Amino acid sequence: EEIATFPVNTISILDRISSNNTSFNDFQRDIRGFLALDFLLFGIAEDNNSIVSYFSENENALNYLKAVTNHSVQSVEVVSNTWNGSYKETFINNNGTSVGSSTSLLYNEFIKSFETIKNYKIGLPIGNAPGVIVPVNPTLVEAYYSGISTQLIKEHLNSIEQLWRGTSKNGNSGIGFKAYLESVVGGKELVTSTEEQLAKVNLEINKLVDSKKLSDVIEDDGADLVVLKSVYLELSKQTRFFKSDMSSLLGIAITYSSSDGD
Repeated sequence: EEIATFPVNTISILDRISSNNTSFNDFQRDIRGFLALDFLLFGIAEDNNSIVSYFSENENALNYLKAVTNHSVQSVEVVSNTWNGSYKETFINNNGTSVGSSTSLLYNEFIKSFETIKNYKIGLPIGNAPGVIVPVNPTLVEAYYSGISTQLIKEHLNSIEQLWRGTSKNGNSGIGFKAYLESVVGGKELVTSTEEQLAKVNLEINKLVDSKKLSDVIEDDGADLVVLKSVYLELSKQTRFFKSDMSSLLGIAITYSSSDGD
């Protein structure tokens, strides 16, 4: 939330630049983080050729750009340092599956992260908000200004799959939720169903062309949008296996607020 909230509030960002306000001691998270940088670097100037001139001639804007960058770095460092400090051992020792256990915490964040792809990175922009139909809005995609929304979705899904399978970032095999399921009654069948549906999700998502802006796909309302809607549909089908079925078999409660009706 601190570094990846979207869509960004461009009006507030411009107001803060105008007043040279670089303080982030508030809860307005849509004015900072990676997606604020997306706007500052790719959306605030008329074109890429004038971006350097814009910041070199606008001291307040340059101050804000530096502040957002530093705040993003500091936010990541806080998490990294906390994990590498005492929390890693605390997390490992907090075993079990009850509410508050590390497995429960990780599982709930795993589901929340997956649903962020379905509901917010794709659902809202194409007019499918959780539980309701809303107007199509291409500006709601992640990284609207740089146009790398599709690449980010694919990377995000890959990270979800790595956690599911227990694969490290360098490709080494470890223990993921898949291994937990294989150890319980009915789990192997669910693993098979989950993997089959993941294959369908990837088949559809790989039809999206990275170089074409997702906002343009939505706005053009052509064949590519049909593919994107198919991705959303397959992700919706995947939710059952990741969320309700796995939660039931592993005995882990869904503790975060979920309003998508799954």
